[in-house]
Amino acid sequence: MDGARDLGRLTPGWRPPRLPLWTGILIAVAVFAALALMVGPGDIRTPSLPAELARQPDAYLEDGTISQFRADGALHYRMHVERATYFDQGRTAEVTAPVVEFFTPSAAPWRIEAASGEVRNVTAPGGATEERADLAGDVVLSQHAAEGTRLALHTQALTLYPAREIVRGDQPVMIERGVGSRTVAAGFEADLATSRIQLFSDADRRVHIVLQPTEFQ
Repeated sequence: MDGARDLGRLTPGWRPPRLPLWTGILIAVAVFAALALMVGPGDIRTPSLPAELARQPDAYLEDGTISQFRADGALHYRMHVERATYFDQGRTAEVTAPVVEFFTPSAAPWRIEAASGEVRNVTAPGGATEERADLAGDVVLSQHAAEGTRLALHTQALTLYPAREIVRGDQPVMIERGVGSRTVAAGFEADLATSRIQLFSDADRRVHIVLQPTEFQ
């Protein structure tokens, strides 16, 4: 009976021995390792979104105009779109019916029209980040000179680097100048700041120039 009384007296106040912190960490690591052995790498999967939700846009812009200014405050270029859909936290935009106008101090303004396009950030020469616009569908790059003549390049796709004012195209291109001049090439590169255009040929398409006679009165 005395032993029973002693046991009853000691039991309520009994506490398990406290383990050092590092011992508890080792036990937790051992338990985790055991669970990892029981669950194979293929048993844990990241849930995927349904196909209809996999590419949801971040924002929309309808019938909007985006303007970019130079360091001196002068207007550099302006893009008008019927619709812009932004993805990847605004780093990529799909645009509908873009119209881009470039204003350069040393040349007449340039205008680019297309059916659609994609604008995104890419790595520029030298490692910096720059904007790139890939435009497609009945693309027209045109310039109205001061004397009234119009230069127009017709192609199905081109790439624009707005900050450097460079336009490149690797699709067949037809260039019209005024009324009677027409040139066909396999591709081109245009420097909008200087109005310099370089034409390219390939094995299937050479640079071909057609000059129509004009009427003199």
